[in-house]
Amino acid sequence: MTLLVLGEACFLWGRKARADLQEAIDKIIPLINARSPDKVVVEGHADKWIPDGVSPVQVSKFNKIVSLQRASAVAKVLELKGVARDRIIVKGLGDAVPLASNRTSAGRAKNRRVEIKLLPTQ
Repeated sequence: MTLLVLGEACFLWGRKARADLQEAIDKIIPLINARSPDKVVVEGHADKWIPDGVSPVQVSKFNKIVSLQRASAVAKVLELKGVARDRIIVKGLGDAVPLASNRTSAGRAKNRRVEIKLLPTQ
């Protein structure tokens, strides 16, 4: 179950979480707390824009790093809000799961995001 999708506007320089990110997370904390046995999955995503002179392999490696940094920043906020660290799963998916086309700037902006999901325990 997806609880929240945070777009690129929530991150300074694409990686570090902005202060207003905490307000968005505050809204889902009651849902997370109500499902205390469930894991909280924090997935970071990136766009797949390849600048001139850079190989697609280099871009993919960089995007994995950036997406993991974004997800880690959100996970840190969740921890500060009282979510136990052992409940949080952090993933940096890079540019592997786009929501929109990477051919336009609007599409690339949609692909730069962090998703917070609940994973029911079995």
